[in-house]
Amino acid sequence: MDEMELKRKKSWIKHYDFILADFIVLQISHILANLIRYRTSSYGGMGYAFNLPIFKNEVIFLTVCLVASITFGDPYKNVLKNSKYVEFVKTFKHTLKMAMVNIVIIYFSQLGNDSSRSVVLMTWGIYFVLEYFARQIQKTYLRKKKSIMVQEEL
Repeated sequence: MDEMELKRKKSWIKHYDFILADFIVLQISHILANLIRYRTSSYGGMGYAFNLPIFKNEVIFLTVCLVASITFGDPYKNVLKNSKYVEFVKTFKHTLKMAMVNIVIIYFSQLGNDSSRSVVLMTWGIYFVLEYFARQIQKTYLRKKKSIMVQEEL
């Protein structure tokens, strides 16, 4: 294994906790968007959304968007060093890129008529807010953990 591959592997392993948090927040965002959209639906309420074939497809599409973003975008670079403002901007850009990939996937798979535009937009809006706060909480936790480890070494 050459040095470049080793560095790339280390960068993925180093941010596994952020990747896991991203995945969980993304799925929660999608579920919340569906709950908001279909909670008072005349189609049959909240259970209706989860029985739609497009719901299951969207879960796969969202996962593909996240993997593509992580692979090609490196959204976690200097995540612990970034200020709140820089993190806000990086989270916004990360969310925007993923949303655009999601919309392209929906368009090219010709599922635009089946999917709800409001669910897609709400998913990304909710994701942005939750992801920003999740990163801030995670960074605070990791910084605190790091300072405790430094104090124990002394």
